[in-house]
Amino acid sequence: MRTAFLRTSVLLPFVLFLAACGGGGRSSSGGLGPPARVEIQPATLSLEAGQFTTLTAAVFDANNNRLFNATVHWQIASQNPANTLSLANVDTLNVAVCAGTWNAATNPTLCTPAGGAGTADVTVTAGSVTSTALTVNVHSRIANVILSAAPGACISRAATHQFTAQAFDSNATDITASVGSFVWASTNTTVASIATTGLVTGVRPGRANIFATVGGVNSLPRAVTTCPPAYIRIVSNTPAAGSSTITLAAAATNQLTLSSQDTNGVTIPASAITYQSSQPSVATVSATGLVTAVSPGRAAIVASCTPPSCNNGVNEPIYSNTVNVTVTGTLSSRVFVTGPNATTVVPIDTTNNVVGTATNVPTISVNGTATLPTINSFAVSPDGGRIAFGSNLGVLFFDTGNNTFPTLYTAIKGTVLAFNPAGTRLAVSDPSLGRVYLLNEAASGTATFDVPNASAAVFSPDGLKVFVVSGASLYVLSEFGGLPTQIIPLAAAANGVTLIPQGSGVYVAGGANPGIEVFASCNNSDIDTIPTAGQPRLITSSFDSSRLYAVDANNVYDIAIGWTFSSCPPDLTRFPSTQAISVAGFTPRQIALSMDGTRLFITGNQANVQMYNTATKTFISVPLLGAGATASTTGGVTNDTANYYVGVAGTNDVQRINPATGLVVQQLNVNLRTSANVAVSPEFVAVRPR
Repeated sequence: MRTAFLRTSVLLPFVLFLAACGGGGRSSSGGLGPPARVEIQPATLSLEAGQFTTLTAAVFDANNNRLFNATVHWQIASQNPANTLSLANVDTLNVAVCAGTWNAATNPTLCTPAGGAGTADVTVTAGSVTSTALTVNVHSRIANVILSAAPGACISRAATHQFTAQAFDSNATDITASVGSFVWASTNTTVASIATTGLVTGVRPGRANIFATVGGVNSLPRAVTTCPPAYIRIVSNTPAAGSSTITLAAAATNQLTLSSQDTNGVTIPASAITYQSSQPSVATVSATGLVTAVSPGRAAIVASCTPPSCNNGVNEPIYSNTVNVTVTGTLSSRVFVTGPNATTVVPIDTTNNVVGTATNVPTISVNGTATLPTINSFAVSPDGGRIAFGSNLGVLFFDTGNNTFPTLYTAIKGTVLAFNPAGTRLAVSDPSLGRVYLLNEAASGTATFDVPNASAAVFSPDGLKVFVVSGASLYVLSEFGGLPTQIIPLAAAANGVTLIPQGSGVYVAGGANPGIEVFASCNNSDIDTIPTAGQPRLITSSFDSSRLYAVDANNVYDIAIGWTFSSCPPDLTRFPSTQAISVAGFTPRQIALSMDGTRLFITGNQANVQMYNTATKTFISVPLLGAGATASTTGGVTNDTANYYVGVAGTNDVQRINPATGLVVQQLNVNLRTSANVAVSPEFVAVRPR
């Protein structure tokens, strides 16, 4: 068979352009030394008989400067059999290679195969320097490349597995001996690296695909799994060795100790493990496990094997136990209040409980008219630095440090659902379009998912996944690594969702009929149903992951939780108890658990707040002040549990409750007004530490 060289007429100018532009060092305009090293590119070559390609000489001086104007001489040092390979000059540095014979030494037009398989050694000389010989393998057409079997089980870090490859022609004849060296590749070298010999070495937990290539033909992949953690444990060495609790003053630090082994008992490198804090406004944690106290309150520290640094390709995060941090000291907080059509956001300083200077809600141009947005929801970032307000005209970001609105996203309208733990993503639902957005405020980027009527969401501690409630479905969304959206059907419509800070369990209020449906966050499997007397409307968990609280119109469900941190799915245990709400006809709107886990506050459609004492399992119905009070809206408790601030409809004020006594101790007039000067109910009350 003859092959026309004309078929490369489009390719060769591009190759020459690469040769002229490639490499490092200075140009050839001066100051360059004589050739000191010359290489042939590419470094391996395998051709089917009758094929042709171009080789390039890369010439360098003693200072590693690329010499683009060097004069070179190409030659075939040896070949067997004769006429296996022929060369034809292209330009100064490039030569055309034919697996057979060219019809001319310059400006060739046809490459004619010379016969069967063979090899040829090609060298190039620049000045007095000659390259290492490139062995070119010429062979019959490769139909497929087949790899040996993958290991039957996972391999540990530093363990190896030897792959071999075979090449076959269209007659299923093994032609491996004639094709030359295979080029090996791993799709993820942070999981499994591979040598030029096909020897795979485990690096860190995850799954990678291995390929071999020769003559432009790729094998089918073989999957290699580096073993996942059997367990991850974190402890503090102070105040006692192996402690899972830490008490720190503000700005103090504590170094955690990590231990983790894979399922073969081999230590997993610390660099593969990621740390998270459930409350970075209370305590942060570094990539190496150094905990730093920020402000009074409590936080849970968790370590995890999470993509992309760990279990990449498997995408099943494994979580550690929690180390619970208490930060002591006097808390200085601020409260921010607004309403649906209010023209302002009003601050309250909790050190003296005085209403501060209001900030105007920005108007947004609608068809050239400045229009006040109607706020419908809010979420506070984990560090307390920003409040995101959802509205009919966009998402408004409020800076709690300087009381300004630095960013408006008018392209995304709807209800804000949740921040991720790092505060870098915000889940927003637009029911009118049936979408959920994951908004990156800093990068001005947005991921969009089709989710109709999303009503609640929670991020996993590592931010890898978002669990979104939409009617009788639980959507699992992720921006990482192209993970597909998973839609999990539920037995009944759900109302809320929470994820224990430890990370293993996702709890859906509703979902069962009636009850709380439980999913493993690692692989989204349904692992339990907690029966309840009524259909829960709201749900939350304690900071230390030891308790779960859900509320319906008549009861609080107080559930003790236990879990293992060594498997996927994890073993979760629960010990539920039910406490009746003491007020009839109560429709809950919001629940807020104090940071120390001792008080649960429930707002609703009556002129009271239901305060649940988690230690004694008893209720106090806290009456709101003012003859005109009709309902409690939303509220927040300071990190030190000294005060709970709640919005009150009817009186349109904010009332401060002392959790220790269960009494309203102060009414604060926030004077929210519409643009028509009509009083507005304080529907949105957010508390942040500072």
